[in-house]
Amino acid sequence: MGWHQWIRPLVTQGHLGVVGPDRLVYDAQTTHGGSGGPVFNASGKVIGVNFAILADFTGSNFAVPIAHAARMVAASKSTQAAR
Repeated sequence: MGWHQWIRPLVTQGHLGVVGPDRLVYDAQTTHGGSGGPVFNASGKVIGVNFAILADFTGSNFAVPIAHAARMVAASKSTQAAR
């Protein structure tokens, strides 16, 4: 799911290719501006946060698994609170 500044919300479907502890690689069509959007599984559960499109190799997108993203957000919040 993405939201480009001039395009309505966009939802596409695809397949996961790589599932790792720190990344998901998938082939759903994604437009520029979709970074930060959620990646859902077939049950509608958020499983990742989209962060990159591989421009020279069409069809490959990267996402951070939701558990990894949650740890990054928590670490960021604790770092900011310590300042």
